[in-house]
Amino acid sequence: MKGQLNEILFDVALIFVSMTLIGFFDNQNLISWQNYLFGMLFILILSFIASALFSRKKEKNMTHIWLSRLFVVLFAIFIAFDIEILKENAKICKSPDYINESLNLYLDIVNLFSGLGSSE
Repeated sequence: MKGQLNEILFDVALIFVSMTLIGFFDNQNLISWQNYLFGMLFILILSFIASALFSRKKEKNMTHIWLSRLFVVLFAIFIAFDIEILKENAKICKSPDYINESLNLYLDIVNLFSGLGSSE
């Protein structure tokens, strides 16, 4: 149990450090990725459902682990996407919808941690 917690904390630290470095040194606009991110999320959800319905027990476990890892990567990108939306709204002095945007960011973080917890 303690080893698993250490691995999860290491994974979280690695994700946040890499996302911080990407945020500082990358000038790419992630807002154009919106349709691709939602498409990937839809495909990943369908993959989870198909894995639960059609995989054998041993295959199901490995498939679930790899799908959970993809889920973590996807929601790390979603966090960067939501932060990019906040930055764009601040740049153009558009009054952001703080409740909606903070809720999106919060749910991305919750999904990131739930993916980390189920990937082990």
